[in-house]
Amino acid sequence: MAQLAGLIVLLTLLPVTVFAALNPADLLRAKPVYTKFKITSNNQAGEFQRHKGELRQPDPYGDGELLTRFELYTVPTSKPAPLVLVLAPYRGQTFVDRGYAEALAQAGIHAAIVAVPKEAYQQEQGIDYINRFFLRHTINTRTLAYALQYDRNSPIKVSRIGLIGTSLGGIRGSILFGIDSRFEAAVLIIPGGDLPNLIANTVLAPISRWRRRLLGIMEGHTPSEEKREIDLEEVTAFEQRLRPHVQIEPLDFVRPDSNDRLLWVRSKNDNFVPRRNQDRLFNAYAAADRKPPAEIDGLPLGHYATVLAAYLRGKERITDFLTTRLCSSQGCRTDR
Repeated sequence: MAQLAGLIVLLTLLPVTVFAALNPADLLRAKPVYTKFKITSNNQAGEFQRHKGELRQPDPYGDGELLTRFELYTVPTSKPAPLVLVLAPYRGQTFVDRGYAEALAQAGIHAAIVAVPKEAYQQEQGIDYINRFFLRHTINTRTLAYALQYDRNSPIKVSRIGLIGTSLGGIRGSILFGIDSRFEAAVLIIPGGDLPNLIANTVLAPISRWRRRLLGIMEGHTPSEEKREIDLEEVTAFEQRLRPHVQIEPLDFVRPDSNDRLLWVRSKNDNFVPRRNQDRLFNAYAAADRKPPAEIDGLPLGHYATVLAAYLRGKERITDFLTTRLCSSQGCRTDR
Protein backbone atom coordinates (compact mmCIF):
# COMPACT_ATOMS: atom_id res chain seq x y z
CA MET A 1 0.00 0.00 0.00
CA ALA A 2 2.95 2.32 0.58
CA GLN A 3 3.89 1.85 -3.06
CA LEU A 4 0.29 2.57 -4.07
CA ALA A 5 0.28 5.81 -2.07
CA GLY A 6 3.57 6.79 -3.70
CA LEU A 7 2.09 6.07 -7.12
CA ILE A 8 -0.84 8.41 -6.46
CA VAL A 9 1.51 11.21 -5.41
CA LEU A 10 3.74 10.69 -8.46
CA LEU A 11 0.84 10.64 -10.89
CA THR A 12 -0.66 13.74 -9.30
CA LEU A 13 2.61 15.54 -10.03
CA LEU A 14 2.86 14.36 -13.64
CA PRO A 15 3.41 17.28 -16.01
CA VAL A 16 0.78 17.57 -18.73
CA THR A 17 1.25 20.05 -21.54
CA VAL A 18 -1.58 22.49 -22.17
CA PHE A 19 -2.12 22.73 -25.92
CA ALA A 20 -2.12 26.51 -26.29
CA ALA A 21 -5.55 27.62 -27.58
CA LEU A 22 -6.19 24.47 -29.59
CA ASN A 23 -7.18 21.02 -28.42
CA PRO A 24 -5.48 17.90 -29.81
CA ALA A 25 -8.27 17.20 -32.31
CA ASP A 26 -7.89 20.70 -33.78
CA LEU A 27 -4.12 20.27 -34.08
CA LEU A 28 -4.47 16.85 -35.68
CA ARG A 29 -6.91 18.19 -38.28
CA ALA A 30 -5.15 21.51 -38.96
CA LYS A 31 -3.80 22.26 -42.43
CA PRO A 32 -0.38 20.60 -42.80
CA VAL A 33 2.61 22.95 -42.54
CA TYR A 34 6.21 22.05 -43.34
CA THR A 35 9.48 23.85 -44.02
CA LYS A 36 11.39 21.36 -46.17
CA PHE A 37 10.60 18.34 -48.31
CA LYS A 38 13.23 16.60 -50.41
CA ILE A 39 14.20 13.30 -51.97
CA THR A 40 17.72 12.46 -50.84
CA SER A 41 18.46 9.39 -52.99
CA ASN A 42 16.89 7.02 -55.48
CA ASN A 43 17.69 3.78 -57.25
CA GLN A 44 15.99 1.42 -59.64
CA ALA A 45 14.61 -1.79 -58.11
CA GLY A 46 13.06 -3.92 -60.82
CA GLU A 47 9.63 -2.65 -61.81
CA PHE A 48 9.75 0.31 -59.44
CA GLN A 49 12.10 2.95 -58.08
CA ARG A 50 13.06 3.22 -54.43
CA HIS A 51 13.74 6.67 -53.01
CA LYS A 52 14.74 7.98 -49.62
CA GLY A 53 13.54 11.34 -48.44
CA GLU A 54 12.94 13.61 -45.51
CA LEU A 55 10.37 16.11 -44.35
CA ARG A 56 10.90 18.90 -41.85
CA GLN A 57 8.08 20.74 -40.13
CA PRO A 58 7.54 22.95 -37.08
CA ASP A 59 7.10 21.00 -33.86
CA PRO A 60 3.49 21.47 -32.65
CA TYR A 61 4.89 22.10 -29.15
CA GLY A 62 7.24 24.83 -30.36
CA ASP A 63 10.30 22.67 -29.70
CA GLY A 64 12.27 23.29 -32.91
CA GLU A 65 11.59 21.05 -35.90
CA LEU A 66 10.32 17.53 -36.46
CA LEU A 67 12.32 15.44 -38.91
CA THR A 68 10.53 12.61 -40.69
CA ARG A 69 12.55 10.21 -42.84
CA PHE A 70 10.75 7.95 -45.26
CA GLU A 71 11.39 5.35 -47.94
CA LEU A 72 9.31 5.73 -51.08
CA TYR A 73 8.58 3.03 -53.65
CA THR A 74 7.33 4.59 -56.88
CA VAL A 75 5.60 3.17 -59.94
CA PRO A 76 6.99 4.25 -63.35
CA THR A 77 4.03 6.31 -64.57
CA SER A 78 3.54 9.96 -65.45
CA LYS A 79 -0.13 9.81 -64.51
CA PRO A 80 -1.70 9.94 -61.03
CA ALA A 81 -1.63 6.67 -59.12
CA PRO A 82 -2.67 5.71 -55.59
CA LEU A 83 -0.34 6.16 -52.61
CA VAL A 84 -0.28 3.94 -49.51
CA LEU A 85 1.57 4.93 -46.34
CA VAL A 86 3.10 1.93 -44.56
CA LEU A 87 3.35 2.78 -40.84
CA ALA A 88 6.02 0.65 -39.22
CA PRO A 89 5.75 -0.87 -35.71
CA TYR A 90 7.59 0.19 -32.57
CA ARG A 91 10.93 -1.37 -33.48
CA GLY A 92 11.08 0.44 -36.82
CA GLN A 93 11.01 -0.66 -40.43
CA THR A 94 11.11 -4.42 -40.99
CA PHE A 95 11.22 -6.77 -43.97
CA VAL A 96 7.44 -7.04 -43.57
CA ASP A 97 6.98 -3.32 -44.23
CA ARG A 98 9.32 -3.50 -47.22
CA GLY A 99 7.45 -6.55 -48.48
CA TYR A 100 4.14 -4.69 -48.38
CA ALA A 101 5.68 -1.69 -50.17
CA GLU A 102 7.17 -3.87 -52.91
CA ALA A 103 3.91 -5.78 -53.41
CA LEU A 104 1.98 -2.53 -53.70
CA ALA A 105 4.47 -1.05 -56.17
CA GLN A 106 4.25 -4.18 -58.30
CA ALA A 107 0.46 -3.75 -58.28
CA GLY A 108 0.78 -0.15 -59.51
CA ILE A 109 0.49 1.67 -56.15
CA HIS A 110 3.12 4.05 -54.78
CA ALA A 111 4.11 3.21 -51.19
CA ALA A 112 5.93 5.22 -48.51
CA ILE A 113 7.32 3.50 -45.41
CA VAL A 114 7.26 5.75 -42.34
CA ALA A 115 8.97 4.69 -39.11
CA VAL A 116 9.18 6.61 -35.85
CA PRO A 117 12.85 7.59 -35.35
CA LYS A 118 14.69 5.71 -32.61
CA GLU A 119 15.58 8.91 -30.79
CA ALA A 120 11.87 9.49 -30.15
CA TYR A 121 11.99 6.62 -27.65
CA GLN A 122 14.98 7.96 -25.71
CA GLN A 123 13.19 10.81 -23.99
CA GLU A 124 11.75 10.88 -20.49
CA GLN A 125 8.59 8.87 -20.85
CA GLY A 126 5.97 10.43 -18.63
CA ILE A 127 2.38 10.94 -19.72
CA ASP A 128 3.38 14.26 -21.26
CA TYR A 129 5.75 12.30 -23.51
CA ILE A 130 2.97 9.90 -24.56
CA ASN A 131 0.66 12.76 -25.56
CA ARG A 132 3.50 14.43 -27.45
CA PHE A 133 4.44 11.15 -29.14
CA PHE A 134 1.00 10.42 -30.60
CA LEU A 135 0.33 14.03 -31.56
CA ARG A 136 3.71 14.54 -33.24
CA HIS A 137 3.83 11.25 -35.08
CA THR A 138 0.27 11.48 -36.35
CA ILE A 139 0.70 15.06 -37.54
CA ASN A 140 4.01 14.35 -39.26
CA THR A 141 2.64 11.31 -41.11
CA ARG A 142 -0.41 13.26 -42.26
CA THR A 143 1.87 16.10 -43.39
CA LEU A 144 4.02 13.66 -45.36
CA ALA A 145 0.95 12.41 -47.24
CA TYR A 146 0.08 16.03 -48.05
CA ALA A 147 3.61 16.81 -49.28
CA LEU A 148 3.81 13.69 -51.44
CA GLN A 149 0.49 14.62 -53.02
CA TYR A 150 0.95 18.37 -53.51
CA ASP A 151 4.61 19.44 -53.25
CA ARG A 152 6.23 20.40 -56.58
CA ASN A 153 9.32 18.38 -55.60
CA SER A 154 7.36 15.19 -55.13
CA PRO A 155 8.41 12.51 -57.65
CA ILE A 156 4.85 11.19 -57.91
CA LYS A 157 1.34 12.27 -58.82
CA VAL A 158 -1.20 10.96 -56.33
CA SER A 159 -4.79 10.02 -57.11
CA ARG A 160 -6.00 8.39 -53.87
CA ILE A 161 -4.45 7.62 -50.48
CA GLY A 162 -4.58 4.61 -48.16
CA LEU A 163 -2.50 3.16 -45.34
CA ILE A 164 -1.22 -0.01 -43.71
CA GLY A 165 -0.36 0.25 -40.01
CA THR A 166 1.13 -2.48 -37.84
CA SER A 167 1.03 -2.54 -34.01
CA LEU A 168 2.05 0.97 -32.90
CA GLY A 169 1.73 1.91 -36.57
CA GLY A 170 -1.79 0.45 -36.46
CA ILE A 171 -2.72 2.65 -33.50
CA ARG A 172 -1.32 5.71 -35.26
CA GLY A 173 -3.02 4.59 -38.46
CA SER A 174 -6.42 4.30 -36.78
CA ILE A 175 -6.12 7.91 -35.58
CA LEU A 176 -4.98 9.09 -39.00
CA PHE A 177 -7.80 7.27 -40.78
CA GLY A 178 -10.29 8.68 -38.28
CA ILE A 179 -9.30 12.33 -38.64
CA ASP A 180 -8.65 12.62 -42.37
CA SER A 181 -11.18 11.52 -44.98
CA ARG A 182 -8.50 11.71 -47.69
CA PHE A 183 -7.48 8.25 -46.49
CA GLU A 184 -9.89 6.13 -48.49
CA ALA A 185 -8.77 2.71 -47.25
CA ALA A 186 -6.82 1.34 -44.30
CA VAL A 187 -5.39 -2.00 -43.22
CA LEU A 188 -5.02 -2.00 -39.43
CA ILE A 189 -2.85 -4.80 -38.05
CA ILE A 190 -3.16 -5.21 -34.25
CA PRO A 191 -4.32 -1.69 -33.36
CA GLY A 192 -5.87 -0.95 -30.00
CA GLY A 193 -8.06 1.55 -28.18
CA ASP A 194 -8.51 2.76 -24.59
CA LEU A 195 -4.91 3.90 -24.21
CA PRO A 196 -4.96 4.31 -20.40
CA ASN A 197 -5.86 0.64 -20.04
CA LEU A 198 -3.40 -0.39 -22.74
CA ILE A 199 -0.55 1.62 -21.19
CA ALA A 200 -1.30 0.21 -17.75
CA ASN A 201 -1.10 -3.38 -19.02
CA THR A 202 1.33 -3.55 -21.95
CA VAL A 203 4.73 -5.20 -21.53
CA LEU A 204 6.30 -2.89 -24.15
CA ALA A 205 9.69 -2.15 -22.62
CA PRO A 206 9.80 1.68 -22.44
CA ILE A 207 6.25 1.92 -21.08
CA SER A 208 6.86 -0.95 -18.68
CA ARG A 209 10.02 0.74 -17.33
CA TRP A 210 8.20 4.02 -16.87
CA ARG A 211 5.31 2.29 -15.11
CA ARG A 212 7.68 0.49 -12.76
CA ARG A 213 9.59 3.66 -12.02
CA LEU A 214 6.37 5.39 -11.00
CA LEU A 215 5.56 2.46 -8.76
CA GLY A 216 8.82 3.01 -6.94
CA ILE A 217 10.33 -0.24 -8.18
CA MET A 218 13.09 1.38 -10.21
CA GLU A 219 14.49 3.51 -7.39
CA GLY A 220 17.42 1.64 -5.91
CA HIS A 221 16.12 -1.47 -7.58
CA THR A 222 17.71 -4.87 -7.67
CA PRO A 223 17.26 -7.21 -10.65
CA SER A 224 14.66 -9.21 -8.74
CA GLU A 225 12.65 -6.08 -7.87
CA GLU A 226 12.76 -4.92 -11.47
CA LYS A 227 11.06 -8.14 -12.56
CA ARG A 228 8.53 -8.20 -9.73
CA GLU A 229 4.96 -8.79 -10.80
CA ILE A 230 2.76 -5.73 -10.31
CA ASP A 231 -0.46 -6.72 -8.60
CA LEU A 232 -3.93 -6.00 -9.96
CA GLU A 233 -4.67 -3.31 -7.38
CA GLU A 234 -1.60 -1.34 -8.46
CA VAL A 235 -2.44 -1.69 -12.15
CA THR A 236 -6.04 -0.56 -11.59
CA ALA A 237 -4.94 2.47 -9.56
CA PHE A 238 -2.34 3.34 -12.18
CA GLU A 239 -4.92 3.21 -14.97
CA GLN A 240 -7.48 5.34 -13.14
CA ARG A 241 -4.97 8.03 -12.22
CA LEU A 242 -3.64 7.98 -15.77
CA ARG A 243 -7.01 8.26 -17.50
CA PRO A 244 -7.70 12.02 -17.16
CA HIS A 245 -4.21 12.87 -18.43
CA VAL A 246 -4.36 11.00 -21.75
CA GLN A 247 -5.25 13.54 -24.43
CA ILE A 248 -4.99 11.39 -27.57
CA GLU A 249 -7.39 8.43 -27.72
CA PRO A 250 -8.13 6.33 -30.84
CA LEU A 251 -11.67 5.67 -29.62
CA ASP A 252 -12.36 9.42 -29.90
CA PHE A 253 -11.60 9.39 -33.63
CA VAL A 254 -13.71 6.49 -34.85
CA ARG A 255 -14.95 7.35 -38.34
CA PRO A 256 -18.61 6.40 -38.87
CA ASP A 257 -19.91 4.54 -41.91
CA SER A 258 -16.41 3.57 -43.01
CA ASN A 259 -16.11 -0.15 -42.38
CA ASP A 260 -16.14 -1.00 -46.09
CA ARG A 261 -12.85 0.90 -46.22
CA LEU A 262 -11.19 -1.10 -43.42
CA LEU A 263 -9.42 -4.44 -43.24
CA TRP A 264 -8.51 -5.61 -39.74
CA VAL A 265 -6.09 -8.09 -38.20
CA ARG A 266 -6.36 -9.05 -34.52
CA SER A 267 -4.00 -11.23 -32.48
CA LYS A 268 -5.05 -13.47 -29.62
CA ASN A 269 -2.39 -14.07 -26.97
CA ASP A 270 -0.90 -10.59 -26.99
CA ASN A 271 1.00 -8.93 -24.15
CA PHE A 272 1.94 -5.85 -26.17
CA VAL A 273 -1.49 -4.78 -27.45
CA PRO A 274 -3.84 -6.82 -25.24
CA ARG A 275 -6.78 -8.43 -27.04
CA ARG A 276 -9.33 -6.47 -24.99
CA ASN A 277 -7.84 -3.21 -26.32
CA GLN A 278 -7.94 -4.52 -29.87
CA ASP A 279 -11.58 -5.53 -29.34
CA ARG A 280 -12.56 -2.14 -27.92
CA LEU A 281 -11.43 -0.33 -31.05
CA PHE A 282 -12.80 -3.01 -33.40
CA ASN A 283 -16.17 -3.01 -31.62
CA ALA A 284 -16.32 0.80 -31.66
CA TYR A 285 -16.05 0.71 -35.45
CA ALA A 286 -18.62 -2.09 -35.63
CA ALA A 287 -21.05 -0.03 -33.52
CA ALA A 288 -20.45 3.13 -35.57
CA ASP A 289 -21.32 1.35 -38.82
CA ARG A 290 -23.80 -1.24 -37.48
CA LYS A 291 -21.59 -4.00 -38.89
CA PRO A 292 -18.03 -5.15 -38.21
CA PRO A 293 -15.12 -4.30 -40.52
CA ALA A 294 -13.69 -7.01 -42.76
CA GLU A 295 -11.07 -9.08 -41.00
CA ILE A 296 -8.29 -11.54 -41.76
CA ASP A 297 -9.13 -14.14 -39.15
CA GLY A 298 -7.82 -17.57 -38.30
CA LEU A 299 -4.68 -16.15 -36.67
CA PRO A 300 -4.95 -17.26 -33.00
CA LEU A 301 -1.36 -16.26 -32.30
CA GLY A 302 0.73 -13.87 -30.21
CA HIS A 303 1.85 -10.40 -31.24
CA TYR A 304 4.92 -11.02 -33.40
CA ALA A 305 3.62 -14.30 -34.81
CA THR A 306 0.41 -12.57 -35.93
CA VAL A 307 2.36 -9.78 -37.65
CA LEU A 308 4.37 -12.40 -39.52
CA ALA A 309 1.38 -14.63 -40.31
CA ALA A 310 -0.65 -11.68 -41.60
CA TYR A 311 2.19 -10.93 -44.01
CA LEU A 312 2.93 -14.49 -45.13
CA ARG A 313 -0.70 -15.60 -45.39
CA GLY A 314 -2.49 -12.32 -45.97
CA LYS A 315 -0.24 -10.16 -48.17
CA GLU A 316 -2.15 -11.01 -51.34
CA ARG A 317 -5.51 -10.25 -49.71
CA ILE A 318 -4.17 -6.99 -48.27
CA THR A 319 -2.85 -5.93 -51.68
CA ASP A 320 -6.12 -6.89 -53.39
CA PHE A 321 -8.14 -5.00 -50.75
CA LEU A 322 -6.18 -1.79 -51.32
CA THR A 323 -6.17 -2.22 -55.10
CA THR A 324 -9.95 -2.66 -55.16
CA ARG A 325 -10.57 0.47 -53.10
CA LEU A 326 -7.90 2.78 -54.49
CA CYS A 327 -7.62 1.87 -58.18
CA SER A 328 -10.00 2.29 -61.07
CA SER A 329 -12.18 -0.57 -62.28
CA GLN A 330 -9.46 -1.35 -64.83
CA GLY A 331 -6.82 -1.64 -62.10
CA CYS A 332 -3.78 0.45 -61.18
CA ARG A 333 -1.44 -0.50 -64.00
CA THR A 334 -3.49 0.35 -67.09
CA ASP A 335 -2.66 4.05 -67.53
CA ARG A 336 1.14 4.11 -67.50
